[in-house]
Amino acid sequence: MIAFRHVNQFEITGSVVTDSQFISSLKVTLSPENNPDTPVFTTPVSVASYFQFPSVPNDGLVYIVRLASSLSTFNYHYIRPESTVTATGVRAHVTFKFEPQPRKVEPEPSQGSFLTLPLLIILILLAVNHNKVIPFLQQVPQLIQGVSADQLQAQLEDPFKNKKKPKEIRRR
Repeated sequence: MIAFRHVNQFEITGSVVTDSQFISSLKVTLSPENNPDTPVFTTPVSVASYFQFPSVPNDGLVYIVRLASSLSTFNYHYIRPESTVTATGVRAHVTFKFEPQPRKVEPEPSQGSFLTLPLLIILILLAVNHNKVIPFLQQVPQLIQGVSADQLQAQLEDPFKNKKKPKEIRRR
């Protein structure tokens, strides 16, 4: 490629090494070092992972070239690389490496963890009142066995005790 430029112009180009799925989320900004929060130029990264800024004056000024991404920082962890370039000579080329890592999404707490607190409170109350609870728990099996045996005995002795006699139907 043959390019003609004025002697007092400086070209800044660059490339980004990254997976092709992230290219569309990338852009590059060019800011003067004395005012880094105000970009002079912003350009997207092309499909070929290449970018080029318009010419700047060849006056020895220092520029900051920053890579920015629109990827969610909630879903990805990545470093925003930057580089400084001094506008002396003909051109400067910078290469950025962009390797976002997916974040591990924490699962929402299950309902089981919400049941832990009430169960813990019940256990603490039982431990505090153990003098009353233990005798009651010892009587429960006896009560269950006693009621069951009494009910079975009553049913075996008189199975028809609670049944009503059918009414006679008179025919006319």
